[in-house]
Amino acid sequence: MFGSKCIRTSLYMRSNVTSSVLRLATTRQISFKPCTRLYSSSTPPPSPAQSKSAPKIDLSKLSRDDIRKLHEFKMAEKLKVKNRSIALYFSSIAIVFLGLAYAAVPLYRAICARTGFGGIPITDRRKFTDDKLIPVDIDKRLRVSFTSEVSQILPWKFVPQQREVYVLPGETALAFYKAKNNSDKDIIGMATYSITPGDAAQYFNKIQCFCFEEQKLAAGEEVDMPVFFFIDPEFATDPAMRNIDDIVLHYTFFRAHYGDGSAVSEAASRGEAISPEEQQKMLTNATILSPADVKDE
Repeated sequence: MFGSKCIRTSLYMRSNVTSSVLRLATTRQISFKPCTRLYSSSTPPPSPAQSKSAPKIDLSKLSRDDIRKLHEFKMAEKLKVKNRSIALYFSSIAIVFLGLAYAAVPLYRAICARTGFGGIPITDRRKFTDDKLIPVDIDKRLRVSFTSEVSQILPWKFVPQQREVYVLPGETALAFYKAKNNSDKDIIGMATYSITPGDAAQYFNKIQCFCFEEQKLAAGEEVDMPVFFFIDPEFATDPAMRNIDDIVLHYTFFRAHYGDGSAVSEAASRGEAISPEEQQKMLTNATILSPADVKDE
């Protein structure tokens, strides 16, 4: 009985081993692989251009002359790319500097009008507050003198109506200039201004003036041009202004149109500043006039 039980156990184990071997062989014969199919379906087939690899040059089959020409061709291509990059770089720099050149004059004028730099009076409207228009009592009043200058190509008489006025910081003052067209034609002029000494320009505020605006006078016409201004009260507390008692307001009148009819003030008519070249052109052979030098005609 014991022997028959061992025989049955042995036969059972053989049958299990045989079935396992058969299952393994069957599994190896299965060709269905879902992961492989999923990967192949998600990857696009290579294009004809990609399937063909770039032709490789076999240098062993080239002569020395061919190798030299190939090397020169590669160097020429690199040089061409380098030259193109350099050209783009310098072109960008030129464009930037050209833009800065066009913006320099109005930017300089805006900075001067804001800070008083270069002897240009401040025209910032935010400074015209009530507390700035309260006179400050100091030991003595400031003397503001008026001078004028006119280009020789502008046949005008342009003079101040008063030599000087005495004001306190914070006190408003009104002055007048007189301009007369001595020619037989209508002429357009334009005035610029400056303050001497230049350090005092930051405290000189003009409420109303005729500068940087085209002034057209008919033949023989004569007009009065007002200047309404005040000195900032902070002038009295600035130690740098302690020894300044005299301030000079100077105007220069240019001709806005030349005899050939070409206009040089079109930029100014649009609210832009006159370029330094135009100012130098209009200021050629300019003469300085004062009330004592000008006689009524």
